[in-house]
Amino acid sequence: MNPGAGPRKKHPKLVLFWKILSISAGSILILLGIAGLFLPILQGWLMILAGLALLSPHSKCAHAIMTWLKTKLRIRHRSPVPARQEPERGIESRDPKEGM
Repeated sequence: MNPGAGPRKKHPKLVLFWKILSISAGSILILLGIAGLFLPILQGWLMILAGLALLSPHSKCAHAIMTWLKTKLRIRHRSPVPARQEPERGIESRDPKEGM
């Protein structure tokens, strides 16, 4: 039997390490993003969104905010752009063959 044929089980300590790392990094990014809203050096909204993305698998609140933002961006992205209207033509600009 091939040991690599079945699904691989992840080591529990490694899973816990990545969970703690992503929660810590997400929290730090959110705090830096909040500071970035007031400091001109940091990109505040970008860091907040990155922190929410890291926290969303672990936090219901972060997941709800990310879902809300995705629906808002999709609605705004898919909204129809008004078609460009062509100016109306006067009598003198009509094609003479059109009336025949």
